[in-house]
Amino acid sequence: MGSIRVIRWIIVGLSATLAVVLISRGNVIIGAIIGALAVSRALLLIRLQSRRARFRGRFLRDGPLT
Repeated sequence: MGSIRVIRWIIVGLSATLAVVLISRGNVIIGAIIGALAVSRALLLIRLQSRRARFRGRFLRDGPLT
């Protein structure tokens, strides 16, 4: 499960790098679109991590379902 998270963050990093390269070479519109997608994906991953942490805390506090 942890390796999937790492791969997702690598994709975000590569997307952000591609956006910077495209913007620096003059392809501002495509670079901005890819950059916006990278930022939105990063925000989604951060939100997912906080939800997982809350769910994990609730599960550990209440105990497994029996």
